[in-house]
Amino acid sequence: MQLWLKHEHFSTLIAHAQQALPQEACGVLLGVGDEVREVIALKNASPTPKTHYIIEPQRLIHAIIDGQKRGLGLVGLYHSHPSARPIPSTTDIMEAQYPDTPYVIISLKQAKPKIAAWHIHYGTVTPVALYIGDTRERDAIDEKLSRAQKIAIILAALVAVLLVLVISFSLLPPPPPLTMP
Repeated sequence: MQLWLKHEHFSTLIAHAQQALPQEACGVLLGVGDEVREVIALKNASPTPKTHYIIEPQRLIHAIIDGQKRGLGLVGLYHSHPSARPIPSTTDIMEAQYPDTPYVIISLKQAKPKIAAWHIHYGTVTPVALYIGDTRERDAIDEKLSRAQKIAIILAALVAVLLVLVISFSLLPPPPPLTMP
């Protein structure tokens, strides 16, 4: 499992977490596949918002339905830890309700905010690869090569395959002579 945030989304998450201080911020990540395309900040409805977050079910459902109308799905949920590391707390683990959705945690404990993503599947927590950038690495490689370079690579690969085939056939022993009965 992985999740990809563009720099603008990363900045939006950090800004929301900082604006909510000293309370925990929370919200929804909408997108396609593993790509976040929209960050929706939601109000923390917890009675103890400094140490806990609750996303109101109606607002969550409304955000998901609104996203679906625009071709976006739920790709993650997020919240902040104002004074703790970006690791799920025991409460986060116990209250996780979306076992197939990554949970992103923003930590403001240090001077430089930290962010991490987690898969919380019925009490089991595993890290989610979190990529932050405006282009994915594979997209960045494609952008670095011109069309002519891509064609040259394909042609070189074809020539290499043909050369291997020619050498392989030339090394085969000659066929036995045909004998007539």
